[in-house]
Amino acid sequence: GSYKTTEYDSNNNIIGTTEKSTKGTVVSHRFNEDGSQVETIYRRDGTACETKYNTDGDVISQTDYRADGTISRVSEYNVDGSSKVYEYDTSNKIVKEKIFAADGSNTIIEYDGNRKITFKEISNPDGTSTKFDIIKGGRERTLELDADGNLIRGKIVSPDGSYHTREVSEGITTDVHYNVEGTKYYQKEVFPDKTAVFSVLSD
Repeated sequence: GSYKTTEYDSNNNIIGTTEKSTKGTVVSHRFNEDGSQVETIYRRDGTACETKYNTDGDVISQTDYRADGTISRVSEYNVDGSSKVYEYDTSNKIVKEKIFAADGSNTIIEYDGNRKITFKEISNPDGTSTKFDIIKGGRERTLELDADGNLIRGKIVSPDGSYHTREVSEGITTDVHYNVEGTKYYQKEVFPDKTAVFSVLSD
């Protein structure tokens, strides 16, 4: 059944409460001397969520736990409206990170098991964005997009260090290929009428 208990200190001040609902959810509150508090919700499936409040009653952090006790997500909130969210695997390694800035921009980062970035996206308040990911062959791709999702410029780097850039300006698409030493060796320009100019810049 349901119940509620209240804990007092030696001065008869309430320092904690615990309440269980008929659905089996248990909610615990701990009240600190400075006015801050911690709320923990224990669910029937074994998962839990701990929320910390500052002295003004604002949420400053939230931690989600799996049924086995490992942390699945941590969220941190700042008074300026910015926040960060970290997602963890069962080995307590960060696999995803979300950063929300006060100016309205946000960043999403995903990691592999060795803490290497496999995906990153930065979204700006004006709608433009930058994306990074790992594509076929282990190549690293970076794209800069306008507010409509159209490519402005991009870069693909191969594992051997050679790379290829693409830039779109006034309807002209320019592709440039670089060797492992960073020297341009090939360039192609495609114009709005679909005509193209090819240039071999070096051997």
